[in-house]
Order: sequence, then structure tokens, then C-alpha cells
Amino acid sequence: MSAIDTAKEIARIASTATLGKDVIDLLEKKVTLLTEQVTTLETQNTDLKQKVANLGQQLAGVPPKGELHPDAVRLLKLLFEHDEGLTVSETARALGISKGIAQYHYDVLLDAEMVGLRLITLMGDKLTLLLKPTGRAYLVEHGHI
Repeated sequence: MSAIDTAKEIARIASTATLGKDVIDLLEKKVTLLTEQVTTLETQNTDLKQKVANLGQQLAGVPPKGELHPDAVRLLKLLFEHDEGLTVSETARALGISKGIAQYHYDVLLDAEMVGLRLITLMGDKLTLLLKPTGRAYLVEHGHI
């Protein structure tokens, strides 16, 4: 039995019982108020369920917080295997992605302090990225290595 059915049943019982007219009127007013409140709550509940469903659909394509894009993980794994570091161009070639996408993932990983920069100036400047302890920890703790 729903809350509204219960409220209606109370009103029916009150109207058929041998109670004074003023008590019956008061009970009917209270039941009417209760019925309105239940209806409002049921409407709000339905609206909230719809909002939760909409948010679930919006979040379906978003990786959980703390998760990296698969290409960023591949980049970390590549650096894990190359202690001497790699340039953006070398990484892009090795992963089969564009240089711009590789640079984007480098930027994300730099912001997360998972990689560091090193400048080599033997025969011209060469900027390489190295895996930092935070990046190694991420790979191990998330089961990527």
C-alpha cells in the first residue's frame, strides 16, 4: 500500500468512526496535507532519479578521477623501458601517434609530476623526458607493469 493509499484509508476510517465533527475535520485536513506532501516528494524523487540517470550518461565517457588516457599510460610504459629518456618525436614514432598528441600527453604527465625534463647539449640541444618516481609508482600501483 502506498503512502497516498494509507492517507486515504485514514481519512475513510476517520469519516466512518464515531468521532466528533471537529476531530474528523481536523483529521481530514491533516490527511489532505499529508497527501500533498507525499505527492510532492514522489515528484521530486522522480525528478532526482532522472537527473541521476542523466549524470550517469554524462559520466559514462569520462575516465575515473586519477586515471590517465591510455596513450599517456603507453607513454609512461615507454619511458619505463628507456632510462635515458626520449624526445617528443621519438615517443610519437614509437607509439604511432602524432607529435602534437604526444606533446599533449607529455604536458599532462609533467603537470602530474610523473615525468621530468632533461636538456642534452652534446651535439645540439635535445630535450628529453624522463620517468620520475611518481610515474613509476603509478604504473606499478595501477597494474600497468
